[in-house]
Amino acid sequence: MEGRRRTRIADELGIDVDPKAIGPRVLILLEEVNATMKQLARYLEKTRESGDPKVSPAVDALNEILYMGRQLRMHVLLVAQSATARALGGPEAREQFSTRILARYSVNAWRMLASEVHPPPKSTKQHGRAQVVSGGSDREAQVLFFTETEAREWATTGKNAAAA
Repeated sequence: MEGRRRTRIADELGIDVDPKAIGPRVLILLEEVNATMKQLARYLEKTRESGDPKVSPAVDALNEILYMGRQLRMHVLLVAQSATARALGGPEAREQFSTRILARYSVNAWRMLASEVHPPPKSTKQHGRAQVVSGGSDREAQVLFFTETEAREWATTGKNAAAA
């Protein structure tokens, strides 16, 4: 609904509008996409009535945001064990992610998600170490690494568990 509301605002304001007039930037976090998409499909199978759409409205909305969200100041951060094209609604949807961060990846995962970079760099087991792929190249980076306790504390309070 928010994406459609912003689309209406953008249409009314015209092409030269200051992007801030559309609304504040929104980050959508989609965790464990493969399982989430399967759950959405199962839910729709159980609740779908004759005449209802065959694709979950939630999946439809995600695809709209993936294709048009940047113009509406809406961005998707997707987390997945295996971001398959099937799980995301097709290869076109997966191609909307311009930056991919891969950690502890298999050669298969690299080929699927970062095939433009060849040969694939060796995956590391070091916690928090990842490859950032963007614009046809990769760069090794150290990313945040939380224990489960630290992540839960930070996500629910914004505080560092060690400091607490």
